Amino acid sequence: MTHPTAISLCGAATVFVVQDVLRAVEHYRDVLGFQTGFTYG
Repeated sequence: MTHPTAISLCGAATVFVVQDVLRAVEHYRDVLGFQTGFTYG
């Protein structure tokens, strides 16, 4: 007989798929007040 083990979430990342990365970054930063932690693409 097996015993269930606890599973925990250690992290998460939000991914936004857009056509114009730099324009989207400017909008989220300047209009919505987000901070850029990492930009890829």
